[in-house]
Amino acid sequence: MKHYSAKKLALAGMFCAVAVVGSVFSFPVFGSKCAPVQHMVNILCAVLLGPYYGVGVAFLIRILRIWKKKPRMVKKLRQRQKRKKSQSRRAMSRMRNN
Repeated sequence: MKHYSAKKLALAGMFCAVAVVGSVFSFPVFGSKCAPVQHMVNILCAVLLGPYYGVGVAFLIRILRIWKKKPRMVKKLRQRQKRKKSQSRRAMSRMRNN
């Protein structure tokens, strides 16, 4: 059984918090968004805590960033569905009138 250090776990949690807060700063590059703070945190975590912690923290950061964006994504999806319904209703009424 492996022994997990409380210091390492606390530092990993701090890295996650810094990366999620720093994800506000991102910029577009060729159609994708680059988050420099997340990349910096991933590298620092892997160097200071080891590769397994680095991968774990990177995965957790990504999950938290997706979860943070979820309400906006759901709202956009619902708006898109409403637009499609209204467009199909308009098309059906045009077909009936002709």
